[in-house]
Amino acid sequence: MHAVEHNALSVFPASLGCFATTLVNLHLQFNALQDISLSIDALVLPCLKALNLSNNSMKTLTAGTHCSFPCLEELHLSHNHLVDLPDTLATCLPRLRVLKVDNNRLVTLRPKCFDHLEILDLGFNAIDDVPPELGLVHTLKELTLYGNSFRVPRPALLDQGTKAVMEFLSRRAT
Repeated sequence: MHAVEHNALSVFPASLGCFATTLVNLHLQFNALQDISLSIDALVLPCLKALNLSNNSMKTLTAGTHCSFPCLEELHLSHNHLVDLPDTLATCLPRLRVLKVDNNRLVTLRPKCFDHLEILDLGFNAIDDVPPELGLVHTLKELTLYGNSFRVPRPALLDQGTKAVMEFLSRRAT
């Protein structure tokens, strides 16, 4: 594990490339990161499994054709200012299983971003509509949606858990 938390970093430290073959967990929370790309020029961290970018000032997350984190399984983006996620998230991070983007400013969801995920935390954003197609992401085992502005599904359904929500959404999608 490499911890570079509680610093004043405003850009992703490309110097971490010198740990490329050994870096498995990277904690960059509580910095001043604003704009992050999952495609950083001349940087590939092939062993990185978990990346924590929580509690920064992130406004944008982008993903290009090349991915700097090809084996990433967990991405924590909680407590930032993100309003959107890249369309290519699932293709850029094909091994991603856990995505935590709670306490951001997300408004809309594109279910194709969440292919292959098992845990998805979207709580406490500004989501005004939950697309029924989210119910077709059959890999999801844990879905958190509390604290958003949508009316459907109702809070009583959310209280019944992920399975009930996913069944409700998948019925509406077909």
